[in-house]
Amino acid sequence: MGLLLILWLHVAGAAAASLDLVRIFTGEGHARVLVVTQGSPSSLQARSTPAAGSVPARAVLILGKTDPGRDGSRVIPVSDGGLERLVVSPVGDDLQLTVDLRDERLVRVENLGQGAVLVDLRREGAALDPTLPDADQLRSWLDGVSLVRAAGGPPRDRPLVVVDAGHGGVDHG
Repeated sequence: MGLLLILWLHVAGAAAASLDLVRIFTGEGHARVLVVTQGSPSSLQARSTPAAGSVPARAVLILGKTDPGRDGSRVIPVSDGGLERLVVSPVGDDLQLTVDLRDERLVRVENLGQGAVLVDLRREGAALDPTLPDADQLRSWLDGVSLVRAAGGPPRDRPLVVVDAGHGGVDHG
């Protein structure tokens, strides 16, 4: 009976989710961070802090009851679009993602479903960068559609013709 209780307590305290993927998209005055987990975090918190002395401006995302996944704690260098780096670190049973920024950003979080969260980091007054994938394109990408295909391309003024020249032998194309 005692072993069963210990096992139950261990399972009850286990992480609800595990970090699977972090993808960073940078643009002019605007960046997006896609965070994908296996399972759903128990809670989600986001905040932004201005620079203070030698500490840079930061955006912080905390995923409740989430572990850092197979890659563990890590630093992802970015150095583009006003983002310097992203740090993944466990804090108790939670997972904290900290983005060091060159300047303070407004933080907006959108749940994309399937354990995916989209974090928008935008300079105050800056417009959304249309070159970055939007939430619908990222949902399609999570469903297996390439980002290029999800974004569409410029409309064609001529039809696309594909010719299969064949390979010789019994394969005539």
